[in-house]
Amino acid sequence: MKIPKTAKREESRLETLIAYRILDTPQEQEFDIITEISAELFNTPVSTISFIDKDRVWYKSVVGLNTKETKRSEAVCAEILNDDNDILEIEDLSNDPKFSSSTVFIDDQSLKFYAGAPIKDRNGFTLGTLCVMDTKPRRLSDIEKSRLKSLSNMVMSQIEHRLIQKHLNQYVQLQTAELQKALINLRNKVSETQQEKAQLISDLQEEKDFTDMRAQLVQSISKQFRSPLTTITSSAQLIEMITPELSAGMDKHLNRILGSVENIAEMMDDVLYFHELDLLNLHDSATEINITKLVYTALDRAKLECQDRNEFQVDCLEEETLKFYSNKEGLEMLLKVFLSNAIKYSTLGSIIKFQYSVNSESFQFNVNTKGATLKKSELKQIFDLFYRGDNSANTSGLGIGLTTARKLISSLNGQIKVESTSRDGTTFYVLIPAFTQEGQAETK
Repeated sequence: MKIPKTAKREESRLETLIAYRILDTPQEQEFDIITEISAELFNTPVSTISFIDKDRVWYKSVVGLNTKETKRSEAVCAEILNDDNDILEIEDLSNDPKFSSSTVFIDDQSLKFYAGAPIKDRNGFTLGTLCVMDTKPRRLSDIEKSRLKSLSNMVMSQIEHRLIQKHLNQYVQLQTAELQKALINLRNKVSETQQEKAQLISDLQEEKDFTDMRAQLVQSISKQFRSPLTTITSSAQLIEMITPELSAGMDKHLNRILGSVENIAEMMDDVLYFHELDLLNLHDSATEINITKLVYTALDRAKLECQDRNEFQVDCLEEETLKFYSNKEGLEMLLKVFLSNAIKYSTLGSIIKFQYSVNSESFQFNVNTKGATLKKSELKQIFDLFYRGDNSANTSGLGIGLTTARKLISSLNGQIKVESTSRDGTTFYVLIPAFTQEGQAETK
């Protein structure tokens, strides 16, 4: 067989493959399920999930063969790097001059048919293939090709979720190490004087409880939500894929399942971002931002979330500059939190008012909604972690959004104020000073 030519950006592709930490890992049920389904769905004796390394093709999951890797120069799967089609299909390997020297046997019968779908990441790098093989020549229908491609996309989703799992475990380990260090330091202080002992023990317990809560929360998300969510999503997509004509009720039910999974995943992302804020230096990733573009992008997303429940009224009070120097991800999160809250707690059919101004020194905005008026006691509590007010019974969420917003605003040296009256509704006022080139936000 001809050695597959080096694909464009091959060095970057290999770096991406290594970064996913998938090579030479133990067998995992999530991937075995996909190869088993593929073999049954296409009625083939062989199905594999393989990844194309520099000089070899390594198999993560195999049905029908007893192999873990093969030379890249001898692997049919490696040809996917030289093929521009969504599916690499070879009707009869024995009649194809490229693969005449790559005969593979199963139960004394040579494998002839091959069909593989590329496993691609979000940047378009082909990491490997999901393939099926048969002992007799054949061709796939268009529907079968589409199904094979959908299954390869599931493989990529599982790889990404697997990497997130590893990052979460590392975060938990980091939190545990920091806790142990804090415990050692505090215990040393407790032993210094008997007079300080009671206060230090109290501080120790408070710190331990808070850090334990954070570590347990992240660990719980990692272990108990990611894998089930992946399984639920994959199962729903598979049902939708292999059932050509769904009843209206079944289609609605599947959409409800996928929507619920998406909501849970979004809440998980919000929790993780809240905990990662402690590890971020917002100025390190500061850049010049077009605030108007940022605002309208956030509003477009909010309108999709709103689904015509409310109207938006947007007013630009001042736009002195198009280049505001700050942390873009942080500002995006702030807009997401306040617009999402406005949608959740506004009266159906009411107008959500958004005003903003930007100059070289600061970015200011306010969001006004008509809904249940916040009590004075609630105004003091709404930024507390996991607090959910009396008007939140019918809304989803963990009560972490405004806490994240306040934490972000503090990190950006900004200010926040909230007012709530029965006549004017509830209004949040936010001021974010621009970062200076020296690394701090300007303060007035």
